[in-house]
Amino acid sequence: MNFAKFLKTKILSKLLALAVLISVAGIYPMQLAMASIGSVVGSQSQVPNYIGKGATRVELLKVTINQGDPVDLNTLDKIEVTMMNDWASVVAAGGVLLIRDNGSTTDKIDVNDTQVANASISGGVATINLGDPLRGVIGTIPAGGSLTYFIAINVAADAPTGNTVDAKIEAGDITFNQDTSPLPLPSGAALSGSQYITVDATAPAISLMQTIDNDGNGQLDHIKITTTDTNGLNDSFAGLTVVVDTYTVTNYVTLLATGYETGLSTDHDNIFYAVLTPKGAEDTGVKPNVNISANTTLSDYYSNVSYDIDLGNKMATTIAA
Repeated sequence: MNFAKFLKTKILSKLLALAVLISVAGIYPMQLAMASIGSVVGSQSQVPNYIGKGATRVELLKVTINQGDPVDLNTLDKIEVTMMNDWASVVAAGGVLLIRDNGSTTDKIDVNDTQVANASISGGVATINLGDPLRGVIGTIPAGGSLTYFIAINVAADAPTGNTVDAKIEAGDITFNQDTSPLPLPSGAALSGSQYITVDATAPAISLMQTIDNDGNGQLDHIKITTTDTNGLNDSFAGLTVVVDTYTVTNYVTLLATGYETGLSTDHDNIFYAVLTPKGAEDTGVKPNVNISANTTLSDYYSNVSYDIDLGNKMATTIAA
């Protein structure tokens, strides 16, 4: 055989094979790139710094389950939650709650989110076993989709002030696909956060009341009320009644966007304002009696408890305009 012809034939055959490989790779690159396995992620998106006695559905940890692509998580069978700190004195009967995020308020437990399971705590661990049909919900999540649950508690009515609570999920303590090929996740570090919760049973107390002429026209238009509650207020005024002697209170607000008080308070800090109807005459030197005559809603931020902060008649002080 002619050597040049033989060499040419061998080279052409190799080039043809290489072309086929390149062609196949060109058809499937996206499918190969998209392939991923199921995973779990933990975070603390709503965990408060403080809670009140008797608070309900308090988040300790948010768990997001990411479905594989193609789908590889068919059942969610068990979650083992390790409790931390003073859990024994803080957690109410019913133990640890598993609440599904239904998505109406992203990353936050709300009234539309459903408690789907709970487990008592034994030896510092709550083992949540999921039966049918709940365990199969993850299998209905499409490839690349996600499902979010909250690990939460109810706080005991007699939880001691200053005690703390937290939770984590150790590596391998979430079990998937129990009936086929069990898959323990997370595969690496434990799911945990950096923020624990402290029980706060102290009601917000008023430290200062001030008269405000916010627009600077010489007429009182607000009473500024400052509390000692450094945790912040829940800004729930529906059950609050503030009576200001000889003035009409029309509303309550958490901050003022214009005038002298702009930027001096924010939502959920320890300040709020009673809005007054100006009298139409200069009165910035007046110091009216201010009385919180009723309160069933204003409380610590996210405590879910209504504290009574009726402190009787208080003489407001004057603020320089």
